[in-house]
Amino acid sequence: MKLPLIVLIVLASLAGVILFAQTQNPNQPAPAMESDGVASSPAPATTPTPAPGGSRSALAMKDAAAAGKILFVFFHEGTASAPSEIQTRFEGLMAREGASAAWIVIDRQDSAEQDLVSKYQIQRAPMPLILAMAPNGAITAGFPGDKLSETTIREAFVSKGMQSCLAPLQQGKLVVLSLQNAKTSGNEAATAGAREFAADPQLAAMTEIVSCDPADPAEVSMLEKMRLTGSDTEARTILLAPPGMVIGQFKGAVTKADLLGALQAATSGGCGSGGCGPRGCGPSGCAP
Repeated sequence: MKLPLIVLIVLASLAGVILFAQTQNPNQPAPAMESDGVASSPAPATTPTPAPGGSRSALAMKDAAAAGKILFVFFHEGTASAPSEIQTRFEGLMAREGASAAWIVIDRQDSAEQDLVSKYQIQRAPMPLILAMAPNGAITAGFPGDKLSETTIREAFVSKGMQSCLAPLQQGKLVVLSLQNAKTSGNEAATAGAREFAADPQLAAMTEIVSCDPADPAEVSMLEKMRLTGSDTEARTILLAPPGMVIGQFKGAVTKADLLGALQAATSGGCGSGGCGPRGCGPSGCAP
């Protein structure tokens, strides 16, 4: 599924993404939210050597994924005799991130890179443009060169849980985010409900389950966006729809009917003026 560049940039800027404001009712679904230092000696770019006529970006993505790194792709146009000021700043910022990031500079006119240019509709974008790609292929950030800063670079480094949510959302899928660990109650019932929902013949191809330990320190930033903490004693199940909208949020046991109800409420405009009940949107959460 090809997504327009502007959608990807919105998704990526959401990528502090997902999303989340929580109301006083912890089960009620929430709507989606929404001085530069430069190293003195830039590190060399990721410059894989493809077969003659091959794509450097494809090899860079493969190598970065194998190393578990975020890949930053700097798109420009033309062959200037020297790097632009923005490219030089980009290279300086990248020099600080060698342990966790790889990077590559791509001319969007390069005939070997047209698959990538077409996939993200780079041919329509103002240059230069920076995209950040997670090891699983999710776009974690996307911004024009004039927005380049230490902050925009750092915001691309999202958690594994966030990456796992972004990838299917950017493919147009629903995500059932399961937050549980050995200390939370209701795990089996919540897992069973999520699996039954994802196995529905009408939903299986468009639904993915993502599991995260809410006590994992690496996931603090994602939980903060949901106004949750890692100290919950009950399992949490959150239903997300593209581009990153929370359409259902449940505490403890959850059923397929609960999740279907949240999906139906979201596609039909909600539960009406009365809003959602304590079980969240769905048959058991909405007044008749």
